[in-house]
Amino acid sequence: MIKCRSPFILMMSVPAFIMISCVSGPGRLQRVSEKYEVAEWSGIPVTMTKYGRVEGFPDKENTWVWRGIPYAGPPVGPLRWKPPVEPEPWAGTLKAKRFGPMGVQYRPIGKNRITGSEDCLYLNVWRPQTGETGLPVYVWIYGGGNTTGSGDYTKEYYGYHLARQSNAVFVSINYRIGPFGWFTHPALRAQAQNDLEASGNFGTLDIIHSLKWVRDNIRAFGGNPDNVTVAGESTGGINILSLIISPVAQGLFHKAIIRSGGFVMSSVEDGDASAEAVLMKLLSKKIKDEEEAASLREAMDDREVADFFYSLPAREIQSFYEPWHFGMTDMPTLFKDGTVIPESGARTLGHGTYPSKVPVMIGSNTDEIKLFMYWDKQLRKNENRYAAVTGYGSGMWKVNGVDSIARQMTKHRDQPPVYAYLFNWGSLDENGESVFPGKKGFFFGASHALEIPFFMGSGAGSPVLGLFFLTGKNKPGASSLTEAVMAYQTSFLWNGHTRDVPDALPGWPAWTNNPGSPKFMILDAGFKERKLTMSSDDYTEKSVLEYLESTYGPDITAEALAYIEEEGINFESVE
Repeated sequence: MIKCRSPFILMMSVPAFIMISCVSGPGRLQRVSEKYEVAEWSGIPVTMTKYGRVEGFPDKENTWVWRGIPYAGPPVGPLRWKPPVEPEPWAGTLKAKRFGPMGVQYRPIGKNRITGSEDCLYLNVWRPQTGETGLPVYVWIYGGGNTTGSGDYTKEYYGYHLARQSNAVFVSINYRIGPFGWFTHPALRAQAQNDLEASGNFGTLDIIHSLKWVRDNIRAFGGNPDNVTVAGESTGGINILSLIISPVAQGLFHKAIIRSGGFVMSSVEDGDASAEAVLMKLLSKKIKDEEEAASLREAMDDREVADFFYSLPAREIQSFYEPWHFGMTDMPTLFKDGTVIPESGARTLGHGTYPSKVPVMIGSNTDEIKLFMYWDKQLRKNENRYAAVTGYGSGMWKVNGVDSIARQMTKHRDQPPVYAYLFNWGSLDENGESVFPGKKGFFFGASHALEIPFFMGSGAGSPVLGLFFLTGKNKPGASSLTEAVMAYQTSFLWNGHTRDVPDALPGWPAWTNNPGSPKFMILDAGFKERKLTMSSDDYTEKSVLEYLESTYGPDITAEALAYIEEEGINFESVE
C-alpha cells in the first residue's frame, strides 16, 4: 500500500485425553496450567495443539477448516502495548467454528462506526480432507494500511481454494492494527522492561508470534514447519518485507510472496509526534479547555502519561484517528526502532545484512493506483492527465516495490532466487483495448488488489470479479490465467522455485541483474487464453519518466508529477 496523505491512496492421532468440557470458544473453556504434546495429523478434524484440543469442520472444496484458534493471550489491560504472550492452555475441546474478532478499526463503509476488539489474536487453518502430512504451509497476511482488515475480512481471503489446489495448509491471521498495533511514545518507553516492549511494533510482533505458533503447532494439521511461506498483498506485502529485514523473525519462514508491496516505514520520532498529538486531543476532550489541557500536560510525568493512555477505552483512542476512505486512517506504522526493525530500514537490503534470505516471489499490477485515482472526479475529466498520473504512479510502484528490491536482493550471492511478475489482466493493450467491458479497462485495468483471486485460486469464480469485471466473453481467459498462476505458485510453495509446472507453461526464470536478461513474467490473458511472456525490461524512475514524456508530452507529464507530489505518494527507497 502506498503511504499517502490522500484519502484515495489510504484505501486498500489424538492423544488420550479426558474431556472436561466441550464448548464453542476458548474464553469458556476450563484453563489448565500445563501445555500438551502436539499430535501428528491423523486425518480427522479433531487434533491436539500445544495449548489444547481443537475441532475443525468441513468446508468447501473438500477441505477442513478451524476458525478462531487463539495463537496468543488477549492483549488487553496491562498487555495493551506489550509484546504478545502465549495463550493459556485449556481443557476440553475448542470447537473452532467461528472466526475470531478483528482488531479495533473503523467500518469500511457507512458512518464512522468503530468495530472490532483488542482481544483479536486468532488464526484460521484450512487443509484438504486427506491423511497426508508434511504439506507446505501458506501464511496469509492481509492488507489494509495496517489500520483495517482481518484474516476473514472478505471471502477472497478464505483458504479452501488454495488448500485444495496447492495441496497445502493455509493459515490466515488477525493481528493488532492502528494505534494498538503500532504506537510509540517516550512515556511508554520509559515504563518498558525490555527492548521489545519499547519497540512500538506490536502488530509486527503479533505476526512474528503467529509464525512461532505455526512452527510449534502446524504438525497437528499435517503441515511441515520447515516449509512455511509468508504471503501478503499491499500492506501485507509491506509487512513481509519488514519480516525479511527483522532479526526477531529470523528462521520462522522459508519463502516469501510479496504482492503490490514496498517499503513504507516510519521513524520513532514520527511515532512520538503522532502519539503526542493524540494525547493532547484526549486531554482537551476531557478538560474542554485547550489552555488548561496544555498546562496539565506540562505537569504530567511519564508514569502519569502512560497510566492515562492505559486507562482509556480502546474505542475512545481509535476515535481520535480520522477515518478516510474504506475506514483507513493515516498514521505512522512499522517503526525503525533498531530492535524489531533495523534503523537502516529499506537500505538493509542493499547492505546485505537482512537475516531472512529466502526465495522470493514479488510483483505488482500494471495499473496499481487506478483503484484509488478513479474516485477523483476532477482527475477523470481529463483522460490524458488521468492516464499520465496513473501511469506514473503505477510505474513508480513497480520501480520501488518490485524492481529496485529485486536488484538489491540479487546482488548478494547468498540470496536465493527472486521471481518477479507484472500482473496485466484487464489493462489496455497496444491498441488501447481491454478484455473488460466499456471503459473499465481504461479507468481500472489491472488495478490494485485485482490479482488476489488469481493467487488465491478463485479466479473466474471470484464474486468480486464477477460483480465488476468478469463477462461470459472474458471468463475463459481468466480461468486459464488462474490455472497458470496457481501452478507457478504451487511449485514455489513446495520447492522454492517455479519449475515444477505443466509442460504447456513457459519457463519463469529468476531475476538477474545482467543487462538484457529476463527480469519478470507478465501474467495476462485474452478473452479465451492466457498470455504469459518474460520481459527483460528493468523499471527505473528514468525509464518511467521517459515513457510518459514520449507518450503524453512534457506538459501533461509535468502536471502528473505535480499531482503525485501533492498527494504525497512515496515509498522508502532501497537504493
